[in-house]
Amino acid sequence: MEQQRGQGLVAYLALQHGMKGGLGKKAAQKLMHILTSIGKIDTGFEFSFYTYGAFSRELASTIDILSNSDVIDVKYNAYDNSYSIKSTDNSAALIENLRHDIRSEADRVWNKFSGKTASELELLSTILFVHDEENIPITHPDMTTRVKLLKPKYSNSHISLAQGQLDEIVQVLAADQ
Repeated sequence: MEQQRGQGLVAYLALQHGMKGGLGKKAAQKLMHILTSIGKIDTGFEFSFYTYGAFSRELASTIDILSNSDVIDVKYNAYDNSYSIKSTDNSAALIENLRHDIRSEADRVWNKFSGKTASELELLSTILFVHDEENIPITHPDMTTRVKLLKPKYSNSHISLAQGQLDEIVQVLAADQ
């Protein structure tokens, strides 16, 4: 059941965000991690911390399986060294089997992060990962320090700004429930 839910969520993510043109493998990882963390949906994916932040081997494998089965279309762009993920006509059955409440919750969470770049999603997802794993409040100064250690490419001010944005999103989502 978890595997089917995870596959349905990947197909749904490809449908909802892939057609907008901004969904790659990195963004898919971050958006699914954010959904798992904030949306509290059991996606069936376990996340660890890697170079680019929260990463799930199971999710990477699911993307590959769905691509090889022509459920989603994954294309590599050598010029940008990036991937694009889109749904195909074959994704409809998986999406239809995904419960309506799960799709609604996914939309509710993902829409708050629509338009964010992969780099922005990486930072926001990293903050959530530290929050979930180390129980550090999102806006606490220790969060800035911890994220800076994990992601030295981001300035303290950039991290602090992301903390504020994320805290606001989490509060809005909590109020909407």
